Amino acid sequence: MTACTNNGGKARRVVTAALVGVLSVGAVPAIALATGADVSLMFAPGGEGGMELEKGTAKPTFMADKDGDLSYTDSISCDENEDGVWEVAASDDMPYLVSVDKIKVAGTNDEVDINDSNFKDYRVRVYRADEDGNATGAALSGNKVDDAGEYVITVTGLAGSPYAGQTFKSNFVVKGIDLPQVVAFENGEKADMTFIYTGSALDVDFKTANSPYDVLEEGKDYTVTYTKGGKAVDSVTDAGTYVATLKGEGKYAGSETSCPVEVGRFKIDVSTDIVIAPFEESPDATPVSVSREDAGANGSKFTTFLDPSLVSVAPTTSTSTPGTYQFKVTTPDGANIQIGGQVANATKTWPGRKVENIATFTYKNASLEDSYELDASKGEEFDVSDIEAFNGKTEIADTEVSVDVDYDKKVEDGSVTYSGNAEADIEAGLPGVYKLVVTADDEDGNDYAGAATVTVTIYKGSLDADTSVFVYPPVAPGEDPVAVTSYEKGYDGVPLEANDFEVTFNGKEPDDFTVELLKGDEVVDEAVDAGEYTLVVTSSWYKLSGTTEMPVTISKVDLTKLEIGAIEKWNGVAGENYLPAKANGYDVSTSTSAISSLELVYGDEALPDVVDVVVEINDEGTWKEVGTVGLDDDGDTLIGGQYRLTATVPEDIASNFILPEGATSVTVPFTVSLGGSFKDVQPSDWYFEPVEKALVAGYMNGTTAPEPVYDNTSHQVGYVPQSGTFSPLSELTRGEVACVLYNVSGAHVDETDKSYNEHIGWLTGFSDVDGKQFYAEAIYWAKQNGVINGYGDGTFQPLRKITREEFACMLANFAEKVLRDEDVAKDNSAALAEMPDADSVTEWAEQGVAWAVSKKVMGNDGRVSPTALMNRGTCASMVVNYMLPEA
Repeated sequence: MTACTNNGGKARRVVTAALVGVLSVGAVPAIALATGADVSLMFAPGGEGGMELEKGTAKPTFMADKDGDLSYTDSISCDENEDGVWEVAASDDMPYLVSVDKIKVAGTNDEVDINDSNFKDYRVRVYRADEDGNATGAALSGNKVDDAGEYVITVTGLAGSPYAGQTFKSNFVVKGIDLPQVVAFENGEKADMTFIYTGSALDVDFKTANSPYDVLEEGKDYTVTYTKGGKAVDSVTDAGTYVATLKGEGKYAGSETSCPVEVGRFKIDVSTDIVIAPFEESPDATPVSVSREDAGANGSKFTTFLDPSLVSVAPTTSTSTPGTYQFKVTTPDGANIQIGGQVANATKTWPGRKVENIATFTYKNASLEDSYELDASKGEEFDVSDIEAFNGKTEIADTEVSVDVDYDKKVEDGSVTYSGNAEADIEAGLPGVYKLVVTADDEDGNDYAGAATVTVTIYKGSLDADTSVFVYPPVAPGEDPVAVTSYEKGYDGVPLEANDFEVTFNGKEPDDFTVELLKGDEVVDEAVDAGEYTLVVTSSWYKLSGTTEMPVTISKVDLTKLEIGAIEKWNGVAGENYLPAKANGYDVSTSTSAISSLELVYGDEALPDVVDVVVEINDEGTWKEVGTVGLDDDGDTLIGGQYRLTATVPEDIASNFILPEGATSVTVPFTVSLGGSFKDVQPSDWYFEPVEKALVAGYMNGTTAPEPVYDNTSHQVGYVPQSGTFSPLSELTRGEVACVLYNVSGAHVDETDKSYNEHIGWLTGFSDVDGKQFYAEAIYWAKQNGVINGYGDGTFQPLRKITREEFACMLANFAEKVLRDEDVAKDNSAALAEMPDADSVTEWAEQGVAWAVSKKVMGNDGRVSPTALMNRGTCASMVVNYMLPEA
């Protein structure tokens, strides 16, 4: 229903500028932007009258996260050097959150408070600085600085700021911590600081030289190069003196330290095990094994094995008959291997036997295996005395067995006490990895001899990983983890470590297991970049069966699928999508806030905050960066319009993203809408704008009224979006049209004896008009002002549907009689003649329709359709086209 609304005063022809901004939503077609459009960092010239933000002064602030809870409440001091560059020392509490609180504007006493309610009018970004001190690359994620180096912090005035277009910048440097003096150690064992040539590249790690000994992490804390004799080498392999040069990374960036790495020759002497297998025909050219034992720190011992292929053995005399011979041990490189004090080709007496028969061995009446695995929890044990030697089928009485175990790599759990006697410990069934060397010898002759090596592993127990080992992935606070058999996440720049996964072992002690992340076959400390990884569970204490590996995938961010998740379908139905405006707007002043408030996603994943996000509004063809979406420059009026969002990827992490070819950014255009006042009028409808204007101007109401919105002075400024219905396709009656024209006039009729009767109502003069109906007052006014006429029989027929040509005539009468529009009486036939359906206009209506066409009130779609019934959407459009042609 169209109720009559009259606010008095003159007919309103204009809408305030603010309301024009509100009501123009959806009027401009979306602007298509090329994917990857560049958004440059602009350093604009200063403002007028010396008010120059870019030449202002400010001291940046640095906040540390000492508690690790992302609170960033601990301030780090900084000082300005003689070049005007701020300096701050790196620390273990990095990253630092960098910001600017206030800027003193050049040429004035004004201060810009960036951290008060105006922060949405400014964009604060931190960039790495090039050699000239200028910003380079994409902005740093979250304005957080992880590494030492040179940086630039910028503050740009956005739309709404008095310094819009100007950019203040300040340079600062994070001075790296000096790398400490370090010492080298081997194979991840901090106590093992003795490097011995083995024939392969050695695993060199570094720790601080002074207690407490902190281990440095390669790739994160340093990169290392080696020289030997002043020449660069690729690895530490041969014996000799090396110099390791560590260049700092991260918080150590810019510093350097070095330390020697001494690699000793492999010394073969009487205490060294060289196992030469007995032979019947000719001796092997390679020994079975060559090893030596060295003392480490705190009384620990380390066994070093030489690659046996680097040593050859040969008897010094002919071995034509069985017997014991001296063997010449030969090394190809005397610089790396020392034999009995000599560097090469030394002759050493070593037991090598030629026998008539090679002795064989059994264990528990079965052939002796190369290795055994036993479960201590089941009472399984290895009895050395059950090893027997045979010469053919004849048992050999004297069989020697030596047993060794590497205790240093076992962590005692308090429930096991080792005796130090390897043979006793293995026979007691104590968990560990035992090396057995078994020999048999004919002491009286050369009939037989034999040697064998056996590895015996005794586990605390056995565990089926498929039923007993459960992996729980990292989850957000408050969420309950669920066991998984694979894990995948999108790249977000956050390191993923093995200990980020919770792994349970069916009541077993976690210390009995090792959980590691692998990239290929290499163990990595953390997984950051996109790729395939493997989470691997191993144990020296338990024999694991089943699946002990879990795939871990870090997928690339597909920026080509970037979407604004906050965008909604109009009224929940299919059609064009719009971002509904909200009271406080959408904060896009930082990348983090833009990602959160606009709900930026790609597929099912949230966009990581490692990208830089910039949002701009189309201001009459000029794109202006904003800190808030959906609010005007004053921040107190909801507006709509065309926006674009650009997400830019830093070059150093671009490999983790899917981007359009050759691009480093993706741009997404979007429209912000107030949502309109009516549920059934969409921004994509051609009559959306005139319906909203007609409502604001008071020309037409909805069939159900929208809820009004008031400002802090109780002045109505709009309506709650989608809180009413308009029924735009409903056809109007003559009585309803009278109400529309009455509302447009802004007139008010006084109740007098000639106009109103208490019992009858409005005295319209028409026999079929009930004076107490909602349209009676409007019909009275319209008749009195010559806007409408009745029929010859004295009726008005208020409920009769009205055609377009009838309404054009009524509107023409209104224009001529009420608004004194002299164009109504002119000859406008030429304008009508241009319409292809001009001949279908009824003769009596030609003048009114011609005027309406000349005024662009009707016929804007190329036809006048004179006999079509008038609906509410068309009525709103015709009235607004005439009354508010420039609004």
